[in-house]
Amino acid sequence: MTRETIFTTQKFRRFSGEDELVYTADQDVADDVSDCPRWRSNPHEHLHYSGQDLLSETTEAPHQTEVFAHPCIRRVGRLFQG
Repeated sequence: MTRETIFTTQKFRRFSGEDELVYTADQDVADDVSDCPRWRSNPHEHLHYSGQDLLSETTEAPHQTEVFAHPCIRRVGRLFQG
């Protein structure tokens, strides 16, 4: 059984693309979006920054949560906000 990585908010902010890895979270699920063409520039679509939980921003996006099922997105763990 593989253990899931738990990220603190502070640690998660390190994955903003400055060190090549680009992570985002939605509903505390942490995803690696480094291979997604639309996340290669930060902010994404001039609206959303990587390295943070986007839950409050996904309601404004022109897509639904099905976007997190794209093959370029890989789940890497959970974001702990406590």
